Amino acid sequence: MLAAKSISYNERGLTGDYLKVLFARLGITEAVKAKHKNGRGAALVSAGESEIGITQVSEILIEPGLDVAGLLPAEIQNYSVFAAAIGTDSDEPQIAHQIIRHFVRSEWVKVMVSKGLEPLR
Repeated sequence: MLAAKSISYNERGLTGDYLKVLFARLGITEAVKAKHKNGRGAALVSAGESEIGITQVSEILIEPGLDVAGLLPAEIQNYSVFAAAIGTDSDEPQIAHQIIRHFVRSEWVKVMVSKGLEPLR
């Protein structure tokens, strides 16, 4: 990170919020700030406007010409968890339940993994 000429990430939202804390923890806030390009990290790298982009794997996989260079080490990794719920006053709880069951079937889990998402273990 310190050797990079430019580092892009979206400073708003989950990625930016996490990276601000991480960079402070690593003591590199000022060094990164001097190189930072705000925006979708993968998109800026794909457009040739940034050397390194930091974002969620699922966002890298949809950009043409990009490969995932690697994941952050486990000790500094951050995960976004998506959950589903059915409201107690739902008009169609059985349909909502079917939709949720549909997305946890093994064939859909394989699709999600192929798009950069990881199931809970």
